[in-house]
Amino acid sequence: MDITLNQKIFSDPDMRSHLEKYYDYKYASFRDEIEKKADQEPLEMPMVNGDMAQGFTADQYLNAIPSFDKWLEIQQNHSLFDLSDVSLKTLEMNKASLDHQLANHPDTASGVNTVFSNGDQIAGYLTKNGLVTHSRGSFLAQIDRDAQRLGLLGADYIAYMREHGGEKLADRYENAKITAYDQERAPTKREFMQSWYPEHSTTIDKDYQDRLRELRSSIDHAEKWHANAQNNLYEMQRFLLQSIKTT
Repeated sequence: MDITLNQKIFSDPDMRSHLEKYYDYKYASFRDEIEKKADQEPLEMPMVNGDMAQGFTADQYLNAIPSFDKWLEIQQNHSLFDLSDVSLKTLEMNKASLDHQLANHPDTASGVNTVFSNGDQIAGYLTKNGLVTHSRGSFLAQIDRDAQRLGLLGADYIAYMREHGGEKLADRYENAKITAYDQERAPTKREFMQSWYPEHSTTIDKDYQDRLRELRSSIDHAEKWHANAQNNLYEMQRFLLQSIKTT
């Protein structure tokens, strides 16, 4: 049989007998493992990502095993091929997040071009990505929506927000202030925190290192999950190829 082992095998009638052998093989080992631990309350069983699931009795695990036809139906939408793809995408996303953090450490540019404040109390600020507000500057969100409706971008957007945001700011606060930065004077992330969030600026390096540790831990977990998904996929492919060869 000339066959490519991909997602389509689960809807291919020629593969049904081979898939049923694989189903029997996998669930036989699953049943054996449950029976070995039948005296444990609750049971612990390995999940697809390598973690341990617990909290079910042996009978509950056995009753949860789908029939072959139900299993085949499930595989057409959520198979080991899908799991391998999802785990790889998760790993790639986590690596990209780490790369982004490494390239954007506390001493890189903040991207802030405008700060709206009541004296030294920040109400909101603008970056190249748009507006960020605090509760005392929530009114700025409406001005941002107006600018979006007008289709304003770049320098036009910044000018509109400074003009109209400044007016609303002055209406609300006696010490209304707009601090404008050009590219040459734009603060780093550290300088921005020191100027506007002094209570948090002393922990900026610790917070950054904590984020790096969390991302690296996520990558380790995703690598194990993907490796496990790949191993399960390869096992199924080898089993099916052997079954096809011996038929």
